[in-house]
Amino acid sequence: MCFFNTRGTDTIDPKLDQVLTFLDTAMPVNDDNPLVEAMSSELARIKSNTEWEAEFMNLYLRDKEKYREGMLAERELANRELQAERELANQNYKLSVSSPTKNCKPNTSSPIKNCKANASSPKSKL
Repeated sequence: MCFFNTRGTDTIDPKLDQVLTFLDTAMPVNDDNPLVEAMSSELARIKSNTEWEAEFMNLYLRDKEKYREGMLAERELANRELQAERELANQNYKLSVSSPTKNCKPNTSSPIKNCKANASSPKSKL
């Protein structure tokens, strides 16, 4: 299996080079290659067909709308996942704050009742 680059610099058969040049530029190099000539006339026929042009434009606009709908659906899904993660984090935080800590004795030197084990946490229970 061979792969060709339309802008390659290796030496190849001149007829193949004409085909690759046409594929790259859509302009025939010369008329002595029957394949390039056939492709060029078919391209001209397709470009002049107004029905195909309208159908292509409709398909393009439909695809563009479907792409936009997909992007919006992806954004909604990401927002729902983020909201679920936030709710889970809030639940975990509430559980950690409300559960008693073992060996927690009130600090009698302070008027605020605080557990020494929780004193280092940024949101300690008062």
